[in-house]
Amino acid sequence: MTYANGNDFEEHNRTVFDLFKKMVVKNSDDICLNPTGDDRYKFNRILGRGATGLVYKAWDKVEKRHVAVKVSNKGVDRFVSETKLVGKLTHDNIVSIYDSNSGPEFSYIIMEYIEGDTLDVFCDIKNLLSLTRVSEVMIDICKGIHFAHDNGVIHRDIKPSNIILNKQGIPKITDLGLSLMINGTQPMGFWGTPSYMSPEQLKGFAATKASDIFSLGCVLYELIEGRKAFEGENPYTTLYKVINEKPAPLSTQSLPVQAIFQPIIKKATAKNVEERYESCRELAYDLSKALPHLSRFEKVYKKTFLGTIKDCIREGLNI
Repeated sequence: MTYANGNDFEEHNRTVFDLFKKMVVKNSDDICLNPTGDDRYKFNRILGRGATGLVYKAWDKVEKRHVAVKVSNKGVDRFVSETKLVGKLTHDNIVSIYDSNSGPEFSYIIMEYIEGDTLDVFCDIKNLLSLTRVSEVMIDICKGIHFAHDNGVIHRDIKPSNIILNKQGIPKITDLGLSLMINGTQPMGFWGTPSYMSPEQLKGFAATKASDIFSLGCVLYELIEGRKAFEGENPYTTLYKVINEKPAPLSTQSLPVQAIFQPIIKKATAKNVEERYESCRELAYDLSKALPHLSRFEKVYKKTFLGTIKDCIREGLNI
């Protein structure tokens, strides 16, 4: 999406226009935000939006590469030190952070631009990944989060929309530690998204490694079932379910598949922190043990499914 001038941009998103008044170069072919005080980044389309800001795809004229720029209209003092810590993380499954800054009116982050789809695309019951692929993707995500934990970083807001599956099929974790910058998704003063937050976070306790593991369990459930592990009619009923109820049993898969995943999800989403996996590595290990069995079940399913189709064709043709 491209804007011819500042007026077009204001019409498109009035709620955050005040944030950009000082940064928009008018009468330009593209939006040129100037958070760094020069015209290094040329902005041409919106990748996503939230209550406190936008995410753009931009061209870095110096490095000659596309980048993603997240801008928030909330300047947070802790933001810069947090993102600089995350920016030191180099891992195949973590989106790189190139630069960040914070001021009284806004904060911004310059990140690696990833071409691909967020995992919420594959949480649709009509567009689910194969069970083998789900396990492979979750194992890679666990590796990335485990690496972050080992380096003192807690994500706080793991959810399908914060994980991108790139064109090579590699999951990339974004927003690592950036929930301090943009919240806007919850009705209270905590950081995160209610459907994926741990009970202890919702009760006001600090997020820990165990909190991230709980969120990973919720993502795993959704990738398998095509629905959220905890979902209410409004944020408050969702909070109640996370704190007091267990996820509904898996119902869209065969009994053998349920027997594989149900214990893993149960342990990852346990209300009691002591009953959860101690690390993402442990969760990844259990998923890796499941892989050989999943391949076998999927081959049986495909064979049975193809046989059913052939029988229907024969019956229809009276062969």
